[in-house]
Amino acid sequence: MKIYRTQHHPEGAETLPEYIIRNQSVFPTIHHKNGPGVLPWFRIRQNRVFPTLHHPEGLNSYHWFDVRENSLIPSIHHPMGTGKQPWYKIH
Repeated sequence: MKIYRTQHHPEGAETLPEYIIRNQSVFPTIHHKNGPGVLPWFRIRQNRVFPTLHHPEGLNSYHWFDVRENSLIPSIHHPMGTGKQPWYKIH
């Protein structure tokens, strides 16, 4: 599955996938502004998305996103703040 930015993302929408999901791990793609990664930046557990130690901002025990249907909505623990609108869509 691929993850795309929506118009609600602080940097705007993107038509190319920024992340890819493999086995509950989330990896940046070649379309991410920091380039692709072979190590996962996030893990998905219990409909929550947690940064891993491979994320540029480091490991965090608090989730940054909530998974709702096919959307990722920033949680109160996200460094850029929370929101009610989805920043990402999963296709």
